[in-house]
Amino acid sequence: MGAPLLEVRSLSYGHFAHKPLGRNLSFTLENDSILYIEGPNGSGKSSLLRVLLGQRAPLGGTVFWGIEKKRISYIPQLQNTDFHLPVTLADLLRVSYPGHWENSKALKWGLLSETQLDLAWNSASGGERKRTLLTRALLNDSAVLVLDEPMNHLDQESRQLIQSALQNCSASMIVVSHDEQETLQSKKKVQRLLLGENHE
Repeated sequence: MGAPLLEVRSLSYGHFAHKPLGRNLSFTLENDSILYIEGPNGSGKSSLLRVLLGQRAPLGGTVFWGIEKKRISYIPQLQNTDFHLPVTLADLLRVSYPGHWENSKALKWGLLSETQLDLAWNSASGGERKRTLLTRALLNDSAVLVLDEPMNHLDQESRQLIQSALQNCSASMIVVSHDEQETLQSKKKVQRLLLGENHE
């Protein structure tokens, strides 16, 4: 099986040591697997992601990645409608692509059309923006995709396109969800980490 991609041991995290959001969590992320982080709103799911990604220090315990950080791609929720970029969707993909760029490279994942690539980020829908960020991660051959509620606030078309792309990609995934019905259709091994009231 090989070494895990991520190994977490006795992790405690949160804003204050006397009232952590999560306490003594231990889990791993294996190759060819999906780890679902589930729980109600306010249970600390997004905060846990920030600790795993190194954006926030843990209160205790260890987080060890067995791969280079550049092979980890984070797809956030896009709830901030004031977040503006003066570029097209194709521009955003071009600047992060390591080799010679052609629009056809983005089209092979089926997430965006040629017409959508010409859209300005500022005028693209939430679904088009999220599909662009996912396309960027897939183009960069990420070993791990970290997805914070990937289907949240998306229309049916975007849900279906994202579902199809994730089903066909080789990356392992960490998926935050508060809805068990959003389980991705995949042949990967599924692991679940439930954050409940005891983690608040």
